[in-house]
Amino acid sequence: MQTENFKIELDKNVNEINNLGFSKQLTLNETQVADILGVKPGTVSNWRKDGKGPKYIKQGKPGTRNRVLYPKIEIAKFLVQDLVMTA
Repeated sequence: MQTENFKIELDKNVNEINNLGFSKQLTLNETQVADILGVKPGTVSNWRKDGKGPKYIKQGKPGTRNRVLYPKIEIAKFLVQDLVMTA
């Protein structure tokens, strides 16, 4: 995909995520990401463990259960990366 088209699709996806009620949030939790992507939260978790899903942030102290958050821009990138452009 050309850089210009990538940027257009990225902006489009961020706007769509914002329109779903997430305009004031920079990061989303696993359940919210699953809703956006149309999958179960367990699928998002499995993708993360397999290194296949959107990039994420782990928040928390070492040795404790970390909170996993997904930046909105990374969700948008994940949606664009598999987009197939047709002629």
